Amino acid sequence: MPWIFASYHTPAFPVVKILGPVRYAWVPLFEYRVDVVFENDGHALKRTVPILDDAQHPDGVVYVGEGGLGVKQRVPDVERWYLKSPGMTASADHVQKVTVDAESFTYEAILEDGTVLDTWTKSPRADRGERVLAHREVARLELVERTPRASADSKLGDSGLR
Repeated sequence: MPWIFASYHTPAFPVVKILGPVRYAWVPLFEYRVDVVFENDGHALKRTVPILDDAQHPDGVVYVGEGGLGVKQRVPDVERWYLKSPGMTASADHVQKVTVDAESFTYEAILEDGTVLDTWTKSPRADRGERVLAHREVARLELVERTPRASADSKLGDSGLR
């Protein structure tokens, strides 16, 4: 199975609203295995930059959505870092078309008049998460070098920050 997707209502990387619990509860899991996330609720069009560890990263997850045909569109906050190029956002009535096969995933945002406003293609991750784990291991090792270990007589004991 070359593709893993997630879809839910409240966005982790919103275009209009404030951050919610999805970002902290689910995003770390998504970054391990998910290729693309479909979000809703914002009533605007978006495609984020690839995101890993709350930063733009080529091995990151792209979040698309946030709802768009038949509801009043909201004005997105275009200054949010995750919507900058190569990401995008717009206030536009649209549908999303997804074409999937073993070799590629193509996402299109199509306006009411049939114009394709956004298109994006992705190849499957060959490593299915191993690069993400390696990235996290490097970050963890860097943390160890900067974090003193709690002493044996400390109330915290072994803090696990190693």
